[in-house]
Amino acid sequence: MALPSLMWAQTSPQQVDVIDDRTITVDVSRSGLTVFQLPEIVQKAVSSSRDVDVKFEGKYVMVTMGQKHADLVALTKSGQAYVFVLKPTDQAAAMITVVDQRQHARPKIHKPDPIVREASGYVELLTTLVQRTAKGTLPVQYEQQSIQDQRQYPWLALSIEDAQMFRGEQYQIVVYALKNNTENRQTMQEREWNTGAQLAIAIQKETIDPGERTTVYLVEVAEPQSEDESES
Repeated sequence: MALPSLMWAQTSPQQVDVIDDRTITVDVSRSGLTVFQLPEIVQKAVSSSRDVDVKFEGKYVMVTMGQKHADLVALTKSGQAYVFVLKPTDQAAAMITVVDQRQHARPKIHKPDPIVREASGYVELLTTLVQRTAKGTLPVQYEQQSIQDQRQYPWLALSIEDAQMFRGEQYQIVVYALKNNTENRQTMQEREWNTGAQLAIAIQKETIDPGERTTVYLVEVAEPQSEDESES
């Protein structure tokens, strides 16, 4: 939904700084549209007043209201709630930018990786990462995500049926599910998967008959998260 085109002839955008969880009073238009721009994507926005019409799209909440004070609650996808008291004024329209100072002051806390903490040595660490990935028992710190077939290995005669990444703070495990769709037996070796980035490589079944499947596990240093991923 595209935002309406507004002309700001006699009004300037307001900035509201959120420093704690208290309710925030803001001036809004009693005759025009008020647009709130929140720091994150909005999941829900509501008001208990029957005179207030609320719509939202992306990071924006659009409000039209009557002559009386009313409330507005906006909930973002990350679970952050913003509670406003809407104070109607004679301004033709209002644009309100919400800046959450709590997000800048709140450091991101990473839970320690129990595998890294408990492994007695480097080899045991890599082995445990592969074993627990295969069993589906990785700690909750490892985020699972599907990946595209971005690492094509053209010398392999097997087709990639699925590709997943389990990314932790320090290590990531890339998992490829492969199938032999040819009419010949295929043999796979670990060196075929070595690009220099792998700390460990494990192949479930190295000799694959026609129609059979196998799984490849690649342990690597975790790729840094983009800014969008770290905020999600």
